[in-house]
Amino acid sequence: MASTPPPTIRQGSLGDRVAHELRARIIRGEIPAGTHLVEDTLAAEFDVSRGPIRDALRALDTEGLVRSQRRGVLVPGFSIGDVRELYSVRGAIEELSVRQAVEAGPDWADAAAEVDTMRRAAAAGDQHLFARADLAFHTEIYQGCRNRPPGGTVET
Repeated sequence: MASTPPPTIRQGSLGDRVAHELRARIIRGEIPAGTHLVEDTLAAEFDVSRGPIRDALRALDTEGLVRSQRRGVLVPGFSIGDVRELYSVRGAIEELSVRQAVEAGPDWADAAAEVDTMRRAAAAGDQHLFARADLAFHTEIYQGCRNRPPGGTVET
C-alpha cells in the first residue's frame, strides 16, 4: 500500500463518502473497467472498517458502476448505449434540479467558482481537474434544490 494519506471525503455517512470518492475515481478512469475491488484493500486505503466499504459498494452496484459477482466486486465497462441512457436520465434529473434550485434561491458563489475552475482546466487541458470541478458544480445544483441527492446516476 502506498504511503499517501486517505482521500479527503465530504459530509454524509461514511459509506456515502466512500461511495462518492469511488464513484469519482471510476468516472475519471482512475479505477478502470475490469478492476476487481477488494473490501479489505479499500478499507485499508480509506482507513475505515469493512462496513462502510460494503455500503459504498452496494450503492455503486445499484447505480451500475460496479457489479457484485460470486467472488467480489468488478468495475464493468460501458457501451455507447449505456452512456446514452445515463446521460438521458441525467439530463432529465438536472433539468428538474435546476428549476427547483432556482426556486429555492441558494447562494451560487460556490457553483460559479466551479465554473471558473472548469474554464481554467479546459484552457490548460487538465481533464481530471475539469471532471472534479464539473462534479462539484453539479453537486452544488443538487444541494441547492434541497432534495435528496440523486445518487450516482447524475455523477456518471
